[in-house]
Amino acid sequence: MATGTLTGQTIANTYKALLKITGTTAGGETLHATTLKVIEDGDGNPTPIQLAQNRIEIVPTANHANAFEVSQADGTQIFNINSTTPGFTINAATVTLTQDTDFVTSGGVNGMSIDGTTFSVDGTNNRVGIGTASPDFLLDCEKAGSQNIRVHSTDDNAGVIIASDTDQGQISFLAFASGANYRGEIKYDHDEDEDAQKMQFKVGDNAVTAMTILGDGNVGIGTDSPDGTLHVHTDTAGEVTANSISDDLVIENSAGGGLTILTPDANNGRISIGSTSDNIGAALIWNYDSGLFTIGSDKVGGQTVFTSNNGNEAMRIDASKNVGIGTTSPATALHIHGTTGNPATTGTTPTAIARFGTSGLNSVLDIGQHTSPYAMWIQATDRSNLGSNYNLSLQPNGGFVGIGTDSPTDPLQIEHAATGNNLLRGSANHASYSNVSILTGCYRASSTSYENLRFYHGDGGTNAFSDIVFQVLGDGTTNNDTGTYGTGAADYAEFFESTDGSSLSSGTTVVLENGKVRACENDESPIGIVRPDDCGAFVGNSGINWHGKFKRDDYGKREVDSDGNHVLNDAYNPEYDEDGESAFKTRQSRGEWNLIGILGQIPITKGQPVASTWVKMKDVSDTVEMWFVK
Repeated sequence: MATGTLTGQTIANTYKALLKITGTTAGGETLHATTLKVIEDGDGNPTPIQLAQNRIEIVPTANHANAFEVSQADGTQIFNINSTTPGFTINAATVTLTQDTDFVTSGGVNGMSIDGTTFSVDGTNNRVGIGTASPDFLLDCEKAGSQNIRVHSTDDNAGVIIASDTDQGQISFLAFASGANYRGEIKYDHDEDEDAQKMQFKVGDNAVTAMTILGDGNVGIGTDSPDGTLHVHTDTAGEVTANSISDDLVIENSAGGGLTILTPDANNGRISIGSTSDNIGAALIWNYDSGLFTIGSDKVGGQTVFTSNNGNEAMRIDASKNVGIGTTSPATALHIHGTTGNPATTGTTPTAIARFGTSGLNSVLDIGQHTSPYAMWIQATDRSNLGSNYNLSLQPNGGFVGIGTDSPTDPLQIEHAATGNNLLRGSANHASYSNVSILTGCYRASSTSYENLRFYHGDGGTNAFSDIVFQVLGDGTTNNDTGTYGTGAADYAEFFESTDGSSLSSGTTVVLENGKVRACENDESPIGIVRPDDCGAFVGNSGINWHGKFKRDDYGKREVDSDGNHVLNDAYNPEYDEDGESAFKTRQSRGEWNLIGILGQIPITKGQPVASTWVKMKDVSDTVEMWFVK
C-alpha cells in the first residue's frame, strides 16, 4: 500500500494505499452527480474505475480479455467483459430478466448474435438470422443438411400464422426456392369478397398454377376457376360449363378425358353411389381375375335404367330381373316394345321390332307386328335389299315343333281348341300357279308297310285320334271307312268271306254260297275272280275300321245325332289297343276274306270256269288270260 499521512475525514491514519477520488473539475475530489471521477490508489496511480453519483465506468489502461469479471467464491467465472475483443460472457445456467427487456442494437448487419451465426440480429434491416449472420428476410434460417422447423405444443394446438395487413387486397404465401430461384409456392389471395378469395398451389418454377381452392370451397386442378366442387382440368373443352346437378367432380380435356381406378388383379375396382338411407345404393364394379364387370342397383327392389336421345329411357332391368326395351314395366325376362309395321318389301329401312343377324352377312331375321289387326310376323330377309328374302330354318338339327302344344311328339304338331277355324290352311296366291300344293315324300320304296297320309276322327271328348277315317299307303293305295281306291288296276272288287275260312288263290273264279264264296266248279257260272289284296282300281266294303262301327238304317245309311255326328254302334269299342292283341284287323289282313274282282279287266288262271257274258281279251302268259268281266 502507499505510505503517507491521512488528513481530513479518515477512518485510519496508517493506510497509505487507500483508493482516492481525483479530479479537477466538477467538485474536485468529490463525487459529482454525473461527471465521472477516476479512482486512484494511494500513490496516485489511476485505476480502471471511474465513478459519479449516477454513473460507473471501467476504462482499462490497456485492453484485456477479462477486463471485468464476476466469479463465484471458488473462483468459477460467472460474468466476464472482454475489452480486447469487445464482448461479454455469461457462464450461468439461468439468466433472469425481472423486467420487460428491450435489446437495442446500434445497427449493423450482425448487430447482435449468439455464437456468430446461431442467432443473428440485423439491426440495419430489422432482420433475424438463424444459422446466418446476414439474413435476407425478416426471419432467415440456414444450415447445411436436411433441416426442419418445428412448432410444438405440449398440451394444446400448435400452428403457424402467415398474416397480411388489414387490406384484403394483399396476399399471403409460402414459397419454395432453390437458392434465390422460386420453384413453387402456396399463395392466398385476401379478396374483400370471401367467395372471391382463393388459395393457389404453384409448381414448375412457380409458373404453373397446379391447384386453386376458391373461397366457396371449390377446388380446381389445372384451372383457377373450377366449375364444381372438384374440377380436374387438363385443357379446355371449349365454351362449356359443367351442369350444376352433377358438378361435384368435373374432368375436362380438349381431347379424350377419363377417370381410372387401379387395383390388384384379385381385388375389385368400384364406384359406389349411396344416400342417407343406404350408403351403397348402386355400384359399378370390375374384377380382373373373374373378368366380371358389374353395374346396377344394390337396393332391394331397385331397378337399372339406360337412356338415350336426350335422356329418354331406352332399356330397363327391373327388380325381377326382367329386361324391358321400349317399356318401363317389362312383364317377361325380355320384353320389347316397338312400333307396328308390315314387313318392308323395298329399300333398307326395316319396320321390325327386333332384328338378328351376323356381322358381314346380309341375311337377317326380323320380328315385328303388323298394323291392324296387329298379328306378329317373322321374316328372314336381306338387309341390303328388303325386297329379297332368305330361307328360315326351324330345328335344323332335329327336335319337334308344336303349334298350340308345349309337348309335340312329331316334327310338326298342331293343336287347336277353337271351333270356328281351320286346323291347317294354305293357298297358292297366283293365278298361274303350276306346282304342287302339298308335297310329301319318303326315302323308302313303294310299300304298304308305311303310310303317306292318315286322318282320324275323335271320340267327341278329349281324344282326337279315336279312329282312322282315311289313309294313303306307301304304295298309293287309298283307304277310308267305305272303301279302297287306286291300285293302278282296271277293275272293281269287293271283299267276300270264304265258305271254309280259307284264303283262295289269285285268278280263281268263284261262286256265292250262303253269302260267302268258294271256288267255281266246271258246271257253274262264276260271279268274279279272286284278286291279290293290293289289286283293284276300286275296292268296296274294305274299310280300315270295323264295318259295324256306326249305326245304320236298313239301307245302310249312317245315323247322325243332333250335332250332325255319326252315331257309333253300341258294340263298338273305341278303346281297343291299336298295337296289341285286341287291335282291329282289316279284311285285307285276314286270310278268310278274299278280294273278288266283279267288274272290269281281270286276269284269270287258264282253265277256270267263266261266265257267258265275260269276254276274253288276250293271253297274258302261258298260264294267265285277260278277260273283260261284266
